[in-house]
Amino acid sequence: MDALSQSPITDKSLGGLILIVDDNPFDSDAACLWLTEAGRDEGLDFRFHESASGHDGLAACRSEMPSCILLGSCLPDMDGLEFLARLKDDLGEVLIPAVMLTEASNQAHPAAALRAGAQECLPKQFMRSQMLLRAVQSAQDRFVMFAGDRQAAAEALREREALFMPPLPA
Repeated sequence: MDALSQSPITDKSLGGLILIVDDNPFDSDAACLWLTEAGRDEGLDFRFHESASGHDGLAACRSEMPSCILLGSCLPDMDGLEFLARLKDDLGEVLIPAVMLTEASNQAHPAAALRAGAQECLPKQFMRSQMLLRAVQSAQDRFVMFAGDRQAAAEALREREALFMPPLPA
């Protein structure tokens, strides 16, 4: 069983493994430092896994389920939107809370990232300790809040499909 079949958030507490998928080592290091600093101030303990490419980030998601992904919008092998598309499960949902770290020059990217499955977007120029912590916390909260809605919608879809499926021969 791979990590994607497990739930990334087991309770309402914040912390855990943060997967940073970004090819800019300065941004990755800054995110680790700022989240560690902000988390310490609030009694939270983060662990980090850094991936410099989309393929490495997807592999990391399958080996150990992160509690949140910080995702750069431009990676060497794919963009953040393609990463989210590849991360989706069979129902078309991203199964891990994600914060897209966007560039200020691309005004359309935040809306596209939210449509693609990210719960939050944060322009990199605003990435500081408290802003980053709040974006991660908001992404996790939104993910948990809408999990029930996603489950109910999936069940309703299965019930509707059953109405149109012929019974299997005995």
